[in-house]
Amino acid sequence: MKPGRPLEFDPETAEEAAMQTFWTQGFDSTSLQDLLGATHLSKSSLYKTFGDKQNLFVTSLARYGAWLIAVMSSELEGAKTARDFVEETFFGVALTARTDQPRGCLLMNSAAEFGQTGEGAVTEKIRVGIEGITSIFARAVKRGREDGSICSDLKDEDLAIFLTSSLSGLNTMIKSGCGVASARKIVNAVLSAT
Repeated sequence: MKPGRPLEFDPETAEEAAMQTFWTQGFDSTSLQDLLGATHLSKSSLYKTFGDKQNLFVTSLARYGAWLIAVMSSELEGAKTARDFVEETFFGVALTARTDQPRGCLLMNSAAEFGQTGEGAVTEKIRVGIEGITSIFARAVKRGREDGSICSDLKDEDLAIFLTSSLSGLNTMIKSGCGVASARKIVNAVLSAT
């Protein structure tokens, strides 16, 4: 059997470019031409390496989820207190309202775009990613109870879910045009519950 031609591109770089494109535009608004332009691949190379658009989207969701969980985990580890981590996370998102086109969170955007109607692999990656975010917040809540920085009356699991849904809502408000001042008010309301 004759060996195939070696790849003339870095699949990691192409994956990252595709993820950035889906994150900016969403699944439906991203055309094949957009993906070819972003990845600098030919149509045949894209299909040979990643399959169809939906398979590439599933790969992008997994990549984004792993990246986001790693970033949040690192920020939690580096925070002085768990409450500092929560505040920095939420106020960091609030600042994205300053950008011309805030992108929000690819996982949350995709959950809104697909709902429960997406193909199984898509909804599974969304579910796993959102559970990962909730798990980071659960770790923060547990640590916050121990370091005294989180004193909410909510049960730990309920507070972690509340923080995840609040982060999603904040991203959605910002994507729909909410300014920094309003975003900060939302964050202060969320923090009052922690």
